[in-house]
Amino acid sequence: MHTQRTKNSVKRRLLLAVVVILAGLLQNCALPVGRIGILLLIPLTVIIAMFEKEFVGIIYGILAGCIWDLSTATSDGMKALFLALTGCICGLLIRYIIRNTLLSALALCSTATLLFSVGHWLFHVVAFETGAFGAFLRFYFPQMLITVLLTPFFYVVLRALEKKYRAAENKEGTF
Repeated sequence: MHTQRTKNSVKRRLLLAVVVILAGLLQNCALPVGRIGILLLIPLTVIIAMFEKEFVGIIYGILAGCIWDLSTATSDGMKALFLALTGCICGLLIRYIIRNTLLSALALCSTATLLFSVGHWLFHVVAFETGAFGAFLRFYFPQMLITVLLTPFFYVVLRALEKKYRAAENKEGTF
């Protein structure tokens, strides 16, 4: 019984790792809409942390951040650190304070996306360029909007995956 539950947990987490890798590839290679990139790894990390809690959220945040950092010109590890902290904080919030609902997923994803985009804008655009507010309106705001609009899709898909594997674990755990 215990080994089957462990096998299901490992299968679920390996499948989530594959989803993170595929989302990283899509985000970094295939999905720019015009000049606006879609941030798939932020909502994915938030929602994985919501279902798997804080420790696993940190691990998947590091994985997603490393994939993201490897594909950028400034691979200083800040995206991995940001997503690891995001995964930890979202997992802790769901464990102790907030219920796991679509509305909380939208709120947490919106907050994480806003913090990332504004931070990136401040440290990479405002510090080095003129016309930074125009860049925020033309690039960062639409990027945030598209990312938040994709959150319900990720939530529904990952919730169905979670229910499937949890139901299999609970079914095998009963006598």
